[in-house]
Amino acid sequence: MMYHENKKTGLKYTVDLLSAAGIFILAARYVFSLLSVRLLPEVPFRGIIISLILTFITMIPPAAACKFYFREVKFSGSSTGYDRFKAVIAGAAGCMTVNFIMNMLPVKSENPSSAAFDSVGAFLLSLLALGIAPAVCEELLFRGCAVGMTIKFGATESVFVSAFIFGMFHSSPKTAAFAFLSGLILGMVRVITGSTIAAVAVHLINNITALCVSAVGAFVSVSTGKIAFYAVGVLSAAVAFVCILRSYRIIKSVFGSLSSDNIREILKSPGLWLFTASALTAMLF
Repeated sequence: MMYHENKKTGLKYTVDLLSAAGIFILAARYVFSLLSVRLLPEVPFRGIIISLILTFITMIPPAAACKFYFREVKFSGSSTGYDRFKAVIAGAAGCMTVNFIMNMLPVKSENPSSAAFDSVGAFLLSLLALGIAPAVCEELLFRGCAVGMTIKFGATESVFVSAFIFGMFHSSPKTAAFAFLSGLILGMVRVITGSTIAAVAVHLINNITALCVSAVGAFVSVSTGKIAFYAVGVLSAAVAFVCILRSYRIIKSVFGSLSSDNIREILKSPGLWLFTASALTAMLF
């Protein structure tokens, strides 16, 4: 793999910028949620439409700003198309396994993918608003920009920083934990393949699969939906286990080291602490 980097910024400064993007997302989401109550009329699929608008107005501006400021940062991998395909399959299996395990926990969450659909139109709109749009926009920001901005400091550091910020801007502890663990997998796919598109593909597969399983329960029967849920979960776990065994050496070679100096630099970031406090406040209130 080859990394082209802009060395004029330090790790702490870069984490501060990413944390500022996270704070912007939290603030924009809060403000828009308040305004939407008054400005948007009661229309069909109102909640889904709000989610779609929120995704675009909160993700695209910080992603564009980070990409513009760090326009010299590029990441090019030497993996082949077949290697990227295998990484996408492994990453999707890993994310769906995490999703399966988290949904087995007796903790309530506001995961929109678990919602029931009352019509085909609602399902199709959900595919766009809750499946496709978040996968593209979130990966452009967190794996495209965040990993791209921090990869020069180390693969492990870049994956953990991007996954942490990705997890913390979610709305509940359960979804935050799922997003963090999925973020680690998505970050690994991004680093190993050198492709943000590969991470987008993994995210798309995970989101669309979850929505389709929910649709089976809504349009066929609850019992059939449960069977589909367990079947997808068990199959994903089996595929993920095989992929880990086959790719262990590759993963270890890429993520085998973590610099204590970099850890100290990350923990010194005031922006990260402010973002963490803001995210925890948003979760609790």
